[in-house]
Amino acid sequence: MKIKAFLNDNLPISKGSVQIPIKGLIDEYHRRYNLAKNKSKFTFKHTVYNVKDSNATIIHVLVPSETVPGFTYDVLFQISYEPTTTKLEDCEVKIFSNAPSFVYTYAYVFYHLSMGDGQKPGMIVDSMGKKIPKDRLLISDTEKKLPNEVRKQRPVIRNTLGLPLWDKSLYYALFYLTEDVSFLSIRTKQVSIKESELMKQVRDFDKLMADRKREEKKYRESTKAVRTKVNKSLRKSEIKLRKANSPTRMIKPVAAKKPIAAANTKRAKSTRK
Repeated sequence: MKIKAFLNDNLPISKGSVQIPIKGLIDEYHRRYNLAKNKSKFTFKHTVYNVKDSNATIIHVLVPSETVPGFTYDVLFQISYEPTTTKLEDCEVKIFSNAPSFVYTYAYVFYHLSMGDGQKPGMIVDSMGKKIPKDRLLISDTEKKLPNEVRKQRPVIRNTLGLPLWDKSLYYALFYLTEDVSFLSIRTKQVSIKESELMKQVRDFDKLMADRKREEKKYRESTKAVRTKVNKSLRKSEIKLRKANSPTRMIKPVAAKKPIAAANTKRAKSTRK
């Protein structure tokens, strides 16, 4: 399935005419992405790999968290293209993300879903069988990075119809690649790697969530410490300001001492005759 299918106004989910309107979803993700780019720690990193075992091209993007500064998720795009392809959007793609929004909502669907010619028309949840398709849309072997229950249990709350949509981590990675990275560099600057080594670069979901919990706690504590320090500084400044603007205290005048009586200079009358 080509990347541009996930950027169109409507996403086809079968060989029939069933389509999902996704323009509003994409626009909202793009709006949030543009807002988040103004944050100092909202930075992306990527590496393009050529996998020796299969000659596959896989782009590994570290997507920053919106809520935990400095924390990232692993997003993978496995792409295939023709010699004449000039845009990332025209590449065939398989995907993976260990962001919770993807894992709990869409991972099961992409693990069980094939968009090949053999797919039966109908809602996606009805066309997923117990047999895992060889040409599934989740990158092969990345399912090992997910908890067993995510692979075996259909999402019954967040995605009851089993729709093959992308979460924000995938769209954020795609916005970054299409807006800030040239497709020429993707084609020509590839690091050769074994599949086993590449998989080591991708964190297991359970470990990632444990790391996220720890980083989130550190962030809360540091934020609290900074807030306490700022409040203390503000209180000191407020006290100084009040003192500087308070009226000068009146000094009570000291009572004047009574003057000492002048000595009587008159000579007493003599009693002598």
